[in-house]
Amino acid sequence: MFNNSNSNNRSTTGGSFDFSVNDVCDRLEKEFTHMQGERTQLRIECEKLNAEKNEVQRQYCLYYEMAYRLSYEMHKQTEISKRLVALLHQIIPYLTPEQQSHALPALERAKQVTMNDLNSVIQQQFNAQATALALAAASNPSAPGAGMPPIPGGVPGLGSAPHLQLPGPPGLPGAS
Repeated sequence: MFNNSNSNNRSTTGGSFDFSVNDVCDRLEKEFTHMQGERTQLRIECEKLNAEKNEVQRQYCLYYEMAYRLSYEMHKQTEISKRLVALLHQIIPYLTPEQQSHALPALERAKQVTMNDLNSVIQQQFNAQATALALAAASNPSAPGAGMPPIPGGVPGLGSAPHLQLPGPPGLPGAS
């Protein structure tokens, strides 16, 4: 009897053990499939992040290059301004007294131009160009460039400030 009950317990335990192994294998297969799907999603997300990182790095390089060029241009314009002022100071003594009385205050006014003054002149010119473009587009909607934003030409802000314009050869934009 004792042996008989032992053999029954073993067969029952052995049968349930086989069932448990199949359950564990099925569960492992499901977990593996789920993890493989998560890995694929993470890889796609990682590729998107790498593409975004590369785009940000590219934009950073472009902005750095633009800032460098802007700084270079500012230094160049400052040097040009210094040379022009020195040249004007050398030329003013050769003017007649009446011309000197006009040239010296004009030179001092030009030295006192602030960024706010320049920005207001630029804004006025931009508004005037936008208004002119809008009127041209309204009167002739099929005109080339009718739907395009205004593009300031030449040196911005000099159109409405004739005392700041540089003389040039006739026929060129900005020439007096």
